[in-house]
Amino acid sequence: YFPQYDERGTVTGFIKRDLTKSKHEDGHFTSVGKTSTRFQLFGQKAASENNRPKKVLFISEGHEDAMAAYQAVVDASKAKGGEYANLKPFVVSISHGTGNAVESIQSNAAFIESFDEVVLAFDNDFATEQERKRGIVKGRDAVQEVAGSLPSVNFTTVDFGMGCKDSNDYLLNGFDAQLVKLLSFDRKKIELEKIVTVSSISDEEFLRPRIEGVLTEVFPELDKKLHGIRLRELTTVTAPSGVGKSTCTKIIFNQLRKAGKRIGVIALEEDTSRTVR
Repeated sequence: YFPQYDERGTVTGFIKRDLTKSKHEDGHFTSVGKTSTRFQLFGQKAASENNRPKKVLFISEGHEDAMAAYQAVVDASKAKGGEYANLKPFVVSISHGTGNAVESIQSNAAFIESFDEVVLAFDNDFATEQERKRGIVKGRDAVQEVAGSLPSVNFTTVDFGMGCKDSNDYLLNGFDAQLVKLLSFDRKKIELEKIVTVSSISDEEFLRPRIEGVLTEVFPELDKKLHGIRLRELTTVTAPSGVGKSTCTKIIFNQLRKAGKRIGVIALEEDTSRTVR
């Protein structure tokens, strides 16, 4: 039974895991009492009472993963001794699966934003195309979604290896030291798939010749500069009213059609029959 604390820090229910059933069977995870994706993250209450400086927060995908990461770091700190002997890391987890990860994270944004760095230690798996069509979100997909939902947060992540997909696998296989090293020293900045930085672009990509586009009959001199209408580019035509923007763009549409391109037209100021003509 994993306790659920509401927004005020009061226990209102539990997430129950039935270990006699397969993870994919109905009833493996059930709720007892009142639970919600808007409630605190698992482990958040204990983390909030931790008086250490809020440097790094680890967010796991599952309850056992959070406990495994916490145990590994605490055991390593005790073994090291000295000033680290009583180290208590900040480790929490989402409670309602990766499909609800964004809502859970955003509901606790104030807590998460209070840390200098937030490590998303979700499972090292991706949803298949068929699973995505059914709305299933898995670990690495959720990392992207969560990181994009709070752009002000310094999100990093870790790549689980050694045949393990999460922190709990590391602990069960006796890889405690490797898990601590991974969490402590092998964190990396998350590059959002839809947002790239200049540093992430290789020299080869910069030097690669750009593909020529479809040349038009309307602006021959401009074509020389733009290299035609090209994929992955937005070309905007602006001019005062009545000078022929619609006429020019329709000629461009026709050139694109002749080049074998499919054209979609959204005309806000004329009816469909006029657009077709």
